Amino acid sequence: MKIYFACSSTDLTKYISHYLAMVNYIIGLGFEISYNWLSRVSEKMRKLNYNPEYHNLKKTEIQKEGINSIKESDLLIADLSMPSTSVGYQVFMAIERGLPVLCLYSLDFGIKKPPQIIQSIDSSLLNVSSYTGDSYKRIIKNFLNKSKRKESIKFNFIATREIVEYLDWLSKKLKVTKSAALRSEIEDKLIKNSKEFKEFIKDSH
Repeated sequence: MKIYFACSSTDLTKYISHYLAMVNYIIGLGFEISYNWLSRVSEKMRKLNYNPEYHNLKKTEIQKEGINSIKESDLLIADLSMPSTSVGYQVFMAIERGLPVLCLYSLDFGIKKPPQIIQSIDSSLLNVSSYTGDSYKRIIKNFLNKSKRKESIKFNFIATREIVEYLDWLSKKLKVTKSAALRSEIEDKLIKNSKEFKEFIKDSH
């Protein structure tokens, strides 16, 4: 699974080592970062002797490549500890594309609360959580493990005419594809209500 990591460029010279630690933790769990722009920025900052004039690092180019990378990603993880309009846009874009999103914010630095615009989003794809120190590791790991279990896997499904008619009706009602309608039915009406399956998952992990 490909993960896009987003964070603010505000005071990046001060917090980049923290953000890089988060990215490296994700990579250490066996996931791929779709566009590791932080490493690129870190290298350029090193060559500039950590010159705080971050505008020399072509932010517009990074934002453009980041947007393209979200289109190729499976999930988005964003650190919202520092305010950023571009990160908010990336979160909206990911949700519109149907990607699960994890928004984190630190209680140790920054605004210490999720931005209002994030709080206003009403979507089951959005997960928001605070953290202190390196407690983000537990939160990220749980999110990625949960998302991995929900990763789409293609397989052949032979349906009766009645099932197809039902899915046609449901997809029009929900305004989604038939595949998405079927996933919704299974997750909301079968998985959530199956105590036996939940026990099975708990024991197998």
